[in-house]
Amino acid sequence: MLAFVRNFKTLIPKSFVTIILAVLSVIALFIRLVGDTEIIDFLYDLLPIALIVFAVLFLDYKGQTLAAHIIMFMMVFGDAVGTFFRSIFSYNFGLADFTATFDWQLFVGLIICVYLMLMIASYILTNDYKVSSLKTALTFPLLLLVVYLYFRYGLTTAIISVLPILIALLSGVHLAALALMLCQVVQTPIDIIDRIFTENGLKFTSVTYWLVSLAALYLIYLFVMAGLKMIKKTE
Repeated sequence: MLAFVRNFKTLIPKSFVTIILAVLSVIALFIRLVGDTEIIDFLYDLLPIALIVFAVLFLDYKGQTLAAHIIMFMMVFGDAVGTFFRSIFSYNFGLADFTATFDWQLFVGLIICVYLMLMIASYILTNDYKVSSLKTALTFPLLLLVVYLYFRYGLTTAIISVLPILIALLSGVHLAALALMLCQVVQTPIDIIDRIFTENGLKFTSVTYWLVSLAALYLIYLFVMAGLKMIKKTE
């Protein structure tokens, strides 16, 4: 069994792995956006998942296949196995029925999650990865993001949210890390616009809401400017 896991990545040609990641990206977009009927809801859901997909595909393009799979696992499909487990054992004796809904997303998510776990384990077991230094121009913006996430969501969420970013930084693909940083705050302008055009949407906001929203807008500006500098350097 261990030998199978160790050799799993060799069973799939590299070019096909890229195709698989592209297909998984399309599935991730579809799952996240299906059911959105309002343009504001569509944009609210689209922006963060689009940035995650960009980070995954860009990491793979730069040869950081392990990091691409880890981020796809952590930020999109990582809960699928647990969800499947809870679903198949959700039979309620009082209701004489399953409380979970069995749909295609449940089974597709399970297959994708198992694939991602096997690929990640295969790369780790064969030591097929390189680690870069965390001393980059993004260190200070990342610290600001950590502070923002701490005050907005708490310590646990801040730590969990930063882990994929650290993985992208350790892979040496800073533009992917920046995209993941941006996805943590990119919904803020959409939320503000939604409140402006919703009846009494601004009336019941708090001081905390505006403080964290202004901080998020500043971080968006900071991340966008950093991204533009990176793009100019590569031209």
